[in-house]
Amino acid sequence: MKLKILLFLFISQVFISAQENDALKYFPHKTGDMWEYSYSDGPYFGTLQNFNIKDSTDSEGNIYITQSARFINPIESPVLLNNLITYKIDTINNFVYGAMDQASNALLYKLNANLGDKWVIWDYQSSNGFEMVRVNEIKEVTLFGIPTILKGYVFYFAFDSTDTTGLVRKSDFLAKGFGLFSKGGGDLFGRIYLTGAVIDGILYGDTTDIITSIDDLFSPLPDDFKLFQNYPNPFNPSTKIVYSLPNDGYVRLSVFNLLGMELRTLVNREQKAGNYEIVFNGTGLASGIYIYVLKNNKKIISKKMLLLK
Repeated sequence: MKLKILLFLFISQVFISAQENDALKYFPHKTGDMWEYSYSDGPYFGTLQNFNIKDSTDSEGNIYITQSARFINPIESPVLLNNLITYKIDTINNFVYGAMDQASNALLYKLNANLGDKWVIWDYQSSNGFEMVRVNEIKEVTLFGIPTILKGYVFYFAFDSTDTTGLVRKSDFLAKGFGLFSKGGGDLFGRIYLTGAVIDGILYGDTTDIITSIDDLFSPLPDDFKLFQNYPNPFNPSTKIVYSLPNDGYVRLSVFNLLGMELRTLVNREQKAGNYEIVFNGTGLASGIYIYVLKNNKKIISKKMLLLK
């Protein structure tokens, strides 16, 4: 009998652990993962990128994720996402906002929540009201050709913590295996939708000048002199820089600070036509914006990159 009980407890624990690990798939949390979103607000459209720039796990098993987002083309501060923020996933897969600032902790998502589950984010107490979240939709969908599950969270204000409806603040959708799929509505201006991602080094959908491997360049012999956006970006301490040469010739690739001082020379030689990938290591440099410049005998191209430590 004791053996049966122990076996039952062991199987139960394995099942619970599998469920917890499965729930983590709703929020990929490894350094280097990135997402690209289409933003729309009336007549205005834009493209945002969001990056995992750091992840860690403490002695209790809590996961910490630091993210940085931006508009691209041109590069500007983001909306609906954050320039720089750290999140926390605790050991029971509750997703906590502002983990490094205990005063602003708020339970955003329960990654293993079921349809209809709700909880309080914030109790206003003196004003007799609550900021709340409810899982209002779970459905099977196909993203980038892959079957997955989409889980919808609606954020709302209510005067009673037992309410399931109220003044809608926003709605977020998380896709299993992909993370945040969309955000917007309610009090927010505009909405973002996922158009592409790089997760665990695998490219899904469409991204803008994001190269994860030299094999991602389609033509074996490029028809243009081109410098791609580094990946990952922001980075710490290393990032990849990819460029294309349509003809044989002299090439110089250098890194400058914003004052125009050349800090590193990565390439300074004759090269054959083709696609090239260089790893830049920013060890020893301070956090900040740097400019990398590609030059041949006829043309100069430059791009910005962000080192965050």
